[in-house]
Amino acid sequence: MKMILKSLTSLFLFVGLASGCQDEVGKDDSILDQANDIITAYSSQPNFACFLVDDAITYPKPWTEEAANTFTITEDKLNNTTTCGLIQTFFNQPWNMLGPWCSTCSDLTINGIQYFNDRIKQDVVINELFSQDDVLEKLIRRYVDIIQDIGSMETNPGYLHSFELLLASESMNEILTNTVSDELLILALKMMEVKKNTIEFNNENSFAATRHILANLLLWKQFDPFFTAYVKNGSLETGLSGYKICYNDKAVENYAKMYLTN
Repeated sequence: MKMILKSLTSLFLFVGLASGCQDEVGKDDSILDQANDIITAYSSQPNFACFLVDDAITYPKPWTEEAANTFTITEDKLNNTTTCGLIQTFFNQPWNMLGPWCSTCSDLTINGIQYFNDRIKQDVVINELFSQDDVLEKLIRRYVDIIQDIGSMETNPGYLHSFELLLASESMNEILTNTVSDELLILALKMMEVKKNTIEFNNENSFAATRHILANLLLWKQFDPFFTAYVKNGSLETGLSGYKICYNDKAVENYAKMYLTN
């Protein structure tokens, strides 16, 4: 009976999407229950947590053009910074406060996804971070911590948006596993619910940041219904602010739920 209900749910989702209906699929309590189970599992692993990080790299304040031109991080410093320290360093980077996209670009046709991926590939901190053996678990645990306390990000929402794009980056794709990709998909849907109940993050720009995780994972998984509907020549349509589908369109959430109920 359970399998029949699951199949029917997938069928209804597919019919709704195929007919062009982009309304949000109703909240799936089973997915949110799975999210809560994942959060509990990660929270019970103290070795995944980053408590009292004291080795994060700090940046000069104020961050001026002169500071940007003269500030350097030595290789020795990078090599002696823990995974937790490197994650916190990402949150310390002054440019991430503005969000993941190019704040000085005027050409709206720039591929924002490629822009962000190119930027982080040139970032020595992120390169060092993704070389760590435990980076995947610690990144997911950091995301779990934010879901549990999104209020900690309210004063600088750009940091959260940048972090979510980091979780949707090419560097992340290179270390993903099937298990963690499913967990991250579920957690991103949970984050959507959390944001909808938080005034500071209840807006399309904030939702778009989370939808980029969903879209990237559906691409990484090569989910056929999503590919058929939106992927052309192996990619999604992009603009300066990333994937266009991630703005003012709930289709990504619907396809993510469809994948999870298949």
